[in-house]
Amino acid sequence: AKGLLKLTVTQKQTGDAVPKTYHFPMTFTVVTEEGEQAITLPVAERTRTWAIPMEATPTRVEVDPGFKFLSNMTVEGSRQLLIASLKGDAGVVGRIRAAKALAKEGSPIAVDALADALKTESFWGVRSEIARLLGKNGTAAARKALLACIDDEHAKARGPIVAALGELPTHPDIIEASTAIAK
Repeated sequence: AKGLLKLTVTQKQTGDAVPKTYHFPMTFTVVTEEGEQAITLPVAERTRTWAIPMEATPTRVEVDPGFKFLSNMTVEGSRQLLIASLKGDAGVVGRIRAAKALAKEGSPIAVDALADALKTESFWGVRSEIARLLGKNGTAAARKALLACIDDEHAKARGPIVAALGELPTHPDIIEASTAIAK
């Protein structure tokens, strides 16, 4: 093996009528330059970490491909893996989870990746979520990214882009773009 891939699952559910620990199989798709490998791990503890021997360096890890678990799941990982998931995860949910993780990180590189995805993502629903995340970011880079996509071809993405601009600090560029939309 060339190295180890560390995968950690932490269950954070709370509440009086909620089990402390659920028991379920969690599937991951590990993508390398050689191909894809599905790994299913038995989750039976509140927190569990596995070290998976790898022959090649993962370029992307898809968590719960196919979105089999209805949950409020968050993903964490290296910026490189998150950007790769944002660009290439086979599932819409996986791309949104990666976008949320990058927005939480908030670095200029992460914001640039979100800006790029806002322009290139094929599904309007993911673009809509990215717009919302950029609106919360509040940086000049986020403003520029949103303004660059204000003419999105899909109304269901355009609306959240305009709404996200409304979350940002007032700026002459936003006033100009908003005025043009209102006319």
